[in-house]
Amino acid sequence: AEVQAQERKLVEMTGWSYYKNTWGQLSDGSWGFISEKLDEPTVYDHNYYYYNAKGEMVVEQASAQNFRYSYNTDGTVATRELWSSRNGAFYPLSRTTYTYDDNQNVTKTVRQSLSTDGEVTNTAATYYEGYENGEYRVAKTYNVEDGEEVPLSETHYQLAFDEAGRLTQKIQLGKNYNITDEDVYDQISQGEFYTYENGQLKQVVVANYTEGAEEGHKWDDVYSTTTYTYNADGTIATTYVITDSGSHSEVEWRYAYSTLDASLIPQNVTADGTIGNNEIYVKWDAVTGATAYIVIYDTSIATMEGKTEFIVPTLADGEHQVAVLAIVDGEKKNLSDFIKVTVKDSGNVPMENFQVPL
Repeated sequence: AEVQAQERKLVEMTGWSYYKNTWGQLSDGSWGFISEKLDEPTVYDHNYYYYNAKGEMVVEQASAQNFRYSYNTDGTVATRELWSSRNGAFYPLSRTTYTYDDNQNVTKTVRQSLSTDGEVTNTAATYYEGYENGEYRVAKTYNVEDGEEVPLSETHYQLAFDEAGRLTQKIQLGKNYNITDEDVYDQISQGEFYTYENGQLKQVVVANYTEGAEEGHKWDDVYSTTTYTYNADGTIATTYVITDSGSHSEVEWRYAYSTLDASLIPQNVTADGTIGNNEIYVKWDAVTGATAYIVIYDTSIATMEGKTEFIVPTLADGEHQVAVLAIVDGEKKNLSDFIKVTVKDSGNVPMENFQVPL
């Protein structure tokens, strides 16, 4: 099923930092981070999101990490894989699978760590219990060793909601690495506090709990404060995050959206890995109205203005993945399906009369 036109999706988050931190000697003679407010904010980080024909996010490029998603027929996430591209090779580092209840609440995740040849090196399972309004109250994690689940940790939460069923407080009770000890769950450690304005989430404060503090001041040790602003259509415009954790930082995340349209997916995408030098020749049909195209290859991104072909630079022997999307009216559209291409320089025969795209 194709996604309907006019469906807006988040495609990019840009973080702008208002402070810089340098390591140095503090006024008391100790060493730590010295925070300095910048005259002008500088770009801190980028997160990118790409969607398939159904409008499902299939690639998340966040903080130098590349995640790939697959979905169940009901639209819930089936797997989330963390991929790496090192020394020209492309392979998954970990894979998380999800299990749901009838209300599509996640009841179990299984995370597998993988070696470079795809072998499972470690497995952990987490169970989520006590759901209310989509929030769980208990998370239990186990290491899986020889098919047996060995208790690792268990975290409990106290939840509070307003009359509209919106989360107002999420209090984390003590983490416990011996889950037979029930008393630890009376030890408050950290809390999240949510406030709303005009029906929209306005602020989230994360604070550490101080047992011996006076009443009314037990949550004064604020770790972070996140404030939200919104566009006219109700989508998030910015989040401003103030953090104090050994250093002070203030980052404004600015959100960008695109109108998806599956009819604008580049067609007849081909990828030829036999051109020599462990390169891949990618081409596709032009999309009406497109001014540029983005080629995703492994964890890298290339923008092609006015061209419908691209040569992926030298890669390591092995399997790689390539997909293409069009930019129309300045907005990124849906991503084509990924093509898996195997390159191996030994024995490759270059294409005759092949010309490198300019």
